[in-house]
Order: sequence, then C-alpha cells, then structure tokens
Amino acid sequence: PTDLSNYSVLSFKARGKGTVEVTLVKSGTRDWADQPHATITLGEEEEQFNLDRSSFYDSSNLSQEWDDLTMVVFDVKGDEEELDNFEMRVSGVAFRQSQVTSIDDLLASQDFNVYPNPVNDVMNVSFTAKTSGEFSMELLSPGGKSTRIYKGMTRIGRNEIQFSDLPQNKGLYFYIMKLADDTTFQGKVLLTGN
Repeated sequence: PTDLSNYSVLSFKARGKGTVEVTLVKSGTRDWADQPHATITLGEEEEQFNLDRSSFYDSSNLSQEWDDLTMVVFDVKGDEEELDNFEMRVSGVAFRQSQVTSIDDLLASQDFNVYPNPVNDVMNVSFTAKTSGEFSMELLSPGGKSTRIYKGMTRIGRNEIQFSDLPQNKGLYFYIMKLADDTTFQGKVLLTGN
C-alpha cells in the first residue's frame, strides 16, 4: 500500500465510449462497495480528467483518506449492448497535490508518455524538458540486458520523439530515459512486433 494522503487529485487523460467507474483500491478495505469510487463518462475526443478527493465516495457516500492505496481500477459500466460497443484509452495516470490551473501546469503534469503501449512498429515518446540538450533512452530486456540505446537532442518544453528501430524480439521491455538536466523517466513497454 502507498500513503497518498498528501495528494488530493487523481489526474489522467481518457477517451472512448461509455461510462466508467474509477475505483481507488485500499488495502485496509475488504468490501468492494466500501472502496472509494467515482463515475466518469468518456467522449470520443481525449479529455483531461482531474478528480479531486471529494469526487470519490464509498457505499455510505463518505469521502475517504488516500492513506493505503494499492491500485486504481477502471471498470466499465452499462448493459450488454453498451459493453459490446465499449472503447477506452487511458494515459498519464498520476496523483497530484492540487488541480491543474494553467497551461504551464498542464504541460508539467503530463510528464512522460509512451504510446501506443503495446507498441507494434513505432514507439512514440512525449515529455516536457526543462532545458535543451542531449538525451539517452535505453531499452532493457526483463533480465536487465541492454537491447537498444537511442540518443538525440531535446528542446525546452514539450518534446515528441518517434523510435522505429526497435528490438526484433517481442515481449516486455524496461526503458530508462535520461535528459541533460539529469531528469530520469523509467517504466515498461510491451513490444508486439515490427
């Protein structure tokens, strides 16, 4: 469990069709109905969602502390026909200490995204850099073996980079990206073929 009691906003981008219940799973809460949850409606255009703590309620309609969270669950709601036509894409999930109040805050809040994930033939990376300079991005196998190292230049602000020279082997890889100011991003990406 993670103590996120100092945070007050769950932020993410989403698009699709249908109604989704967003549940914050707490390790100390056994009954699913007592887990804090909020409901959102997705549209075909990508939208930024900023759900503050008061958006989440349990079965007694009380807001709860975020002191022992283990995961965030996005659960589809609706009848059988709605479920047959359901689509959803979620990215940039993050807990924040406050709502985004300006364009600069929005850019800073988007941090680092790899998409699509899973990746077929081209991996796109977007991030915000505080300084311009050289970057390196390394792909590692699950065993920690370096399979690719990419190098290039970033500019101050939002950067969008495409990588097409991907490893031949399909599967899960870890990435580590380092920027000129020593900012580091790391995570996982699933390669499905190229």
